[in-house]
Amino acid sequence: HPLDLLAGLSSATEVEAARLAVAQRVSAALASSSDATEALAALRAEMEQEIDDRSLEASALSGLFECEDRRDRFQRVTRVWTARIARYIRSGELDHAADLLSVIQDEERFPEENADLVRKSLERLTTPELLRSLAADQGSDDASAARRLLSGLGRQVIDELVIQLAGEEDKAVRRQLTELLAIAAASRPSAIEPYLKDQRWYAVRNLVTALGRTGNPNAARSVRLVVGHTDHRVRIEALRSLVTLQRAEAAPVVVKALSDDDERVRQAAVALLNGQSLLDVDHQLVAELRDDLLAMDAALGVIAILGARGMPEGKAALEELAGRRFALRGRTRALRAAARRALAEEP
Repeated sequence: HPLDLLAGLSSATEVEAARLAVAQRVSAALASSSDATEALAALRAEMEQEIDDRSLEASALSGLFECEDRRDRFQRVTRVWTARIARYIRSGELDHAADLLSVIQDEERFPEENADLVRKSLERLTTPELLRSLAADQGSDDASAARRLLSGLGRQVIDELVIQLAGEEDKAVRRQLTELLAIAAASRPSAIEPYLKDQRWYAVRNLVTALGRTGNPNAARSVRLVVGHTDHRVRIEALRSLVTLQRAEAAPVVVKALSDDDERVRQAAVALLNGQSLLDVDHQLVAELRDDLLAMDAALGVIAILGARGMPEGKAALEELAGRRFALRGRTRALRAAARRALAEEP
């Protein structure tokens, strides 16, 4: 009966009692049989096999989820299930925790009307204490198991991680929580979008960092929502994340940032363009240089980038600029000198 199994999961004494009861039943059944030789041999072989407690535990819980249709009893099963997972997380046995979590990830294992009980039970696994335990294991051999756990916990773990990340003051812990959030949101980056409206710039920046680390190109859509954020630190992080997620497709946004009002954003854009092998960016950079609307620091950065890349279109633009004979303005003279240096240093 489900209740007997459930009790057995909670008490070692009751487990032993259940084993004795089963043994007595089997013994009585065999005794009433006229020829029990084959049955005894099969039973002996089975008893000699090594028992995998973890597998047995998962099978028992799976059976309980499938056969228990009474709502109050089903709720008790979910509590036992999440309590066991929490215990494994606390003890650092993340593989076991992940295996047990996957027992009922398929909702066909239980009636649909009980899905809300499962979701509510899973919320017990997103407490600050348990998430910190997972964060501490990110650099260990259990990192892959931690990823499995986070993926299985679904949307509610994203919400909890966002809340914790926004209020965390310790830099090391904040870094760990960011990594966890990136893993949790990898398959559903849009779940972070509502939180990008937070008025705290540092909270938004951390979320953009997490999006950039998801490894999911679809996360770029969420990042693009804040490329025009009022705080320069968020804009810089958005540029970095876009380049990480989209590479060449991010080039137009990064080039546009060369015209940003904040010098720090412009310098970040220059650094990203200089440090990434972005294809087809020369044409855009040459167009910006010829329009002569960039701030001096950004224009000098573009000249240096074109010189370092050594592509035909960029080289032609530099030669044109370096060959100007009349340069009455100080800006023009400075750009001409920079173009000549870039050509001289061309690889």
